[in-house]
Amino acid sequence: MRRDLIETYLSQDENTVRAITAAGRDGDGEALAFTAHALKAASAILGLLALSGEATDIEAACRTAAAPIDISLAAAGLVTECHRATAALRGALQADPGRPIPAEPPPAPVT
Repeated sequence: MRRDLIETYLSQDENTVRAITAAGRDGDGEALAFTAHALKAASAILGLLALSGEATDIEAACRTAAAPIDISLAAAGLVTECHRATAALRGALQADPGRPIPAEPPPAPVT
Protein backbone atom coordinates (compact mmCIF):
# COMPACT_ATOMS: atom_id res chain seq x y z
CA MET A 1 0.00 0.00 0.00
CA ARG A 2 1.29 3.44 -0.78
CA ARG A 3 2.50 5.38 2.20
CA ASP A 4 1.43 8.68 0.67
CA LEU A 5 -2.21 7.53 0.66
CA ILE A 6 -1.98 6.64 4.33
CA GLU A 7 -0.29 9.92 5.19
CA THR A 8 -2.96 11.88 3.31
CA TYR A 9 -5.70 9.96 5.12
CA LEU A 10 -4.08 10.63 8.48
CA SER A 11 -3.62 14.33 7.71
CA GLN A 12 -7.38 14.64 7.18
CA ASP A 13 -8.32 12.65 10.28
CA GLU A 14 -8.57 15.61 12.65
CA ASN A 15 -10.98 17.45 10.34
CA THR A 16 -13.07 14.32 9.87
CA VAL A 17 -13.34 13.72 13.61
CA ARG A 18 -14.20 17.38 14.15
CA ALA A 19 -17.02 17.17 11.55
CA ILE A 20 -18.40 13.96 13.07
CA THR A 21 -18.27 15.44 16.58
CA ALA A 22 -20.05 18.63 15.47
CA ALA A 23 -22.77 16.63 13.71
CA GLY A 24 -23.31 14.56 16.85
CA ARG A 25 -23.38 17.59 19.11
CA ASP A 26 -25.83 19.41 16.82
CA GLY A 27 -27.97 16.34 16.12
CA ASP A 28 -27.35 16.96 12.41
CA GLY A 29 -28.07 13.66 10.68
CA GLU A 30 -27.49 15.12 7.21
CA ALA A 31 -24.00 16.32 8.15
CA LEU A 32 -23.23 12.98 9.79
CA ALA A 33 -24.43 11.10 6.70
CA PHE A 34 -22.30 13.32 4.45
CA THR A 35 -19.15 12.78 6.50
CA ALA A 36 -19.83 9.05 6.91
CA HIS A 37 -20.22 8.73 3.14
CA ALA A 38 -16.79 10.24 2.50
CA LEU A 39 -15.24 8.25 5.32
CA LYS A 40 -16.55 4.88 4.13
CA ALA A 41 -14.88 5.15 0.73
CA ALA A 42 -11.54 6.48 1.97
CA SER A 43 -11.42 3.85 4.71
CA ALA A 44 -12.30 0.99 2.38
CA ILE A 45 -9.47 1.97 0.03
CA LEU A 46 -7.02 1.57 2.91
CA GLY A 47 -8.54 -1.71 4.06
CA LEU A 48 -10.09 -0.22 7.21
CA LEU A 49 -13.12 -2.42 6.78
CA ALA A 50 -14.58 -2.08 10.29
CA LEU A 51 -14.54 1.71 10.00
CA SER A 52 -15.88 1.62 6.46
CA GLY A 53 -18.66 -0.74 7.53
CA GLU A 54 -19.66 1.40 10.48
CA ALA A 55 -19.66 4.52 8.31
CA THR A 56 -21.83 2.71 5.75
CA ASP A 57 -24.33 1.68 8.43
CA ILE A 58 -24.50 5.16 9.91
CA GLU A 59 -24.92 6.82 6.54
CA ALA A 60 -27.79 4.48 5.67
CA ALA A 61 -29.46 4.97 9.05
CA CYS A 62 -29.20 8.77 8.78
CA ARG A 63 -30.76 8.73 5.33
CA THR A 64 -33.60 6.31 6.18
CA ALA A 65 -36.54 7.68 8.12
CA ALA A 66 -37.66 4.12 8.87
CA ALA A 67 -34.58 3.51 11.02
CA PRO A 68 -34.17 6.52 13.35
CA ILE A 69 -30.89 6.62 15.23
CA ASP A 70 -29.44 8.61 18.09
CA ILE A 71 -27.17 10.96 16.13
CA SER A 72 -24.93 11.78 19.09
CA LEU A 73 -24.44 8.11 19.97
CA ALA A 74 -23.74 7.15 16.36
CA ALA A 75 -21.25 10.00 16.03
CA ALA A 76 -19.46 8.98 19.24
CA GLY A 77 -19.15 5.40 18.02
CA LEU A 78 -17.81 6.55 14.67
CA VAL A 79 -15.23 8.79 16.36
CA THR A 80 -14.08 5.87 18.51
CA GLU A 81 -13.67 3.67 15.44
CA CYS A 82 -11.80 6.49 13.64
CA HIS A 83 -9.33 6.73 16.53
CA ARG A 84 -8.82 2.97 16.56
CA ALA A 85 -8.23 2.83 12.81
CA THR A 86 -5.87 5.80 12.67
CA ALA A 87 -3.88 4.43 15.60
CA ALA A 88 -3.42 1.20 13.66
CA LEU A 89 -2.29 3.12 10.57
CA ARG A 90 0.15 5.22 12.58
CA GLY A 91 1.50 2.08 14.20
CA ALA A 92 2.04 0.46 10.81
CA LEU A 93 3.88 3.52 9.54
CA GLN A 94 6.11 3.70 12.62
CA ALA A 95 6.81 -0.03 12.86
CA ASP A 96 9.15 -0.03 9.92
CA PRO A 97 9.38 3.24 8.00
CA GLY A 98 11.19 1.59 5.10
CA ARG A 99 8.89 -1.39 4.65
CA PRO A 100 5.79 -1.19 2.45
CA ILE A 101 2.45 -1.44 4.23
CA PRO A 102 0.72 -4.64 3.11
CA ALA A 103 -2.60 -4.11 1.39
CA GLU A 104 -5.58 -6.28 2.13
CA PRO A 105 -6.23 -8.57 -0.84
CA PRO A 106 -9.10 -7.49 -3.06
CA PRO A 107 -12.33 -9.47 -2.81
CA ALA A 108 -12.74 -12.42 -5.14
CA PRO A 109 -14.76 -11.63 -8.25
CA VAL A 110 -18.37 -12.72 -8.18
CA THR A 111 -19.12 -15.24 -10.88
